[in-house]
Amino acid sequence: VDFTGGRDQHRNSGAADLPGAAYHRNMVKVILVIVALGLMIFALIDAWQVPAAEVRGGNRFLWTLAILLLPVVGALLWLFFGRLPEDGPRYLGPDDDPDFLRGMPQ
Repeated sequence: VDFTGGRDQHRNSGAADLPGAAYHRNMVKVILVIVALGLMIFALIDAWQVPAAEVRGGNRFLWTLAILLLPVVGALLWLFFGRLPEDGPRYLGPDDDPDFLRGMPQ
C-alpha cells in the first residue's frame, strides 16, 4: 500500500533517470579509457626513442614498468621527470627552415 500518494516517485528523479543518461556515462568512461591508453602508448614509445643518455632516474626498463604498472601516473611522471629537457632548438618544419627557404624558387 502506498501512503505517499505517489509523491516519492518525483523526489528521486534527476539526471540519472533521463533517457540515455547511462549511455552518456558509459561513453565518458570509454573516452577516458581511450585517452589513458593513448597517453600510455605515447609515453612508452617516447621512453624507448629517447637516447639512453637522456633518461633520468634509472633505466628505460624501470620507466617502462612505472608506465605499465601506474598507467596514467607513470606516463605523466615519465613526460615531466623521466627525460632531460631539450637544450637545442626543436625540429623546424620546412616553412621555418632557412636552408629550405633559400633553395625555394621565388
